[in-house]
Amino acid sequence: MDVSLGPHHADSIEACQNLSKAYGAMGSYPLAINFQEKVVEAWEGHGPSAQDELKEATRVLEQLKSKAHGSSFESLTKAFPLPLGSEGISGRNLKSRVSIKQR
Repeated sequence: MDVSLGPHHADSIEACQNLSKAYGAMGSYPLAINFQEKVVEAWEGHGPSAQDELKEATRVLEQLKSKAHGSSFESLTKAFPLPLGSEGISGRNLKSRVSIKQR
């Protein structure tokens, strides 16, 4: 679509916006952010007449970045879960797990 209409045409921008939303819904945040950055750049090229669109595109971009950051944190906590319980890891808890030979 960029070839026939150009990257700054409203239909091209809308297509990038839709791809960004689709990738975001699938959790593919790097791709979603890439397309949303193109949307922001395209609306910036429209000048003052597209301030509302630019503002919304920027808001969506920041939202995607926030979700991507939260997603990476969730991945880490799933990979390295913290111990459950009110004690957590304390000195007393660790000592009880140490074998007699290690003491």
